[in-house]
Amino acid sequence: MNRQHIVKLLGFHLLRVLCSNRLLGLLIKKSGLADRIGSGVILPASGRLQMSFPGVPEFYMRSDGKDSIASRVYFNGFESFEKETITLFVSLLESARTVLDIGANTGLYSMIACAQNRNRDVYAFEPLLFVYTYLRQNKQENAFENLHALAMGLDDEHHAGDSTLFIPMGITLPTGASLKQYAWPKIHEEKIATRTLDAVVDGLGITDIDLIKIDAETLEPRILSGGHETITAHRPIVLCEILHQIEADLIEAQFSEYDYEFFQITRTGLYPVDELKHDEKGVDINFLFLPSEKQILISKI
Repeated sequence: MNRQHIVKLLGFHLLRVLCSNRLLGLLIKKSGLADRIGSGVILPASGRLQMSFPGVPEFYMRSDGKDSIASRVYFNGFESFEKETITLFVSLLESARTVLDIGANTGLYSMIACAQNRNRDVYAFEPLLFVYTYLRQNKQENAFENLHALAMGLDDEHHAGDSTLFIPMGITLPTGASLKQYAWPKIHEEKIATRTLDAVVDGLGITDIDLIKIDAETLEPRILSGGHETITAHRPIVLCEILHQIEADLIEAQFSEYDYEFFQITRTGLYPVDELKHDEKGVDINFLFLPSEKQILISKI
């Protein structure tokens, strides 16, 4: 462990101790200090964190300071994390009976979907076991009986089975674990079981799938391939992250086959696109895929 890492680790733990004090944490939140510090620094929030989003009843996420997503939303507000995508997600929930959250991490999108309608079934997929424990904890914290948390990964039929998950290790919980290996400075490997989406949907008897969110660190095309029958039968709306052009080309071919329309979610609005182009700056990386027969939903947003 080098000196720079030790300094970062000590700094993180000092901030975590300070922010875990209930009164001090509330003072930081109400004073807007986190915003003044800047977006490059995420203060580690600990305890039972109240989450507030427009159009969604308040819910809670439990953290020990290591959940950077929950910390960011708690201290900086809903605008600080994927504001445009989450706002669209909430709008689309109005017509969604069953939601799939693929690559759920600690479950922010799943919690939003469950809180917005406790009669809706939400299936959250998180393959990384120590992150999955946070997801389960958040389910219990809110007594979301409609949340089905699944500790598994999804893949296509050629790769499903026993797989190796490559995990970038840092001070906070990883958000970039993938079945593809990248040149991260520090990597941990974990053996996991993967299945195709079609096999899971058939095995669990999941019905009325109206909305799917996928964030799987470049595995999106393979997951979609393994869900061919599901997409054909249910025609769900899909929100999907695209990080590279190679994935963009594959996903474009897949949804063109299904007769879907493409939209890019940007900081300035939702724009229809004829071809998928990834954002080289890595900012506007989320896309909406809409069945042609559901175009009327866009006019209501």
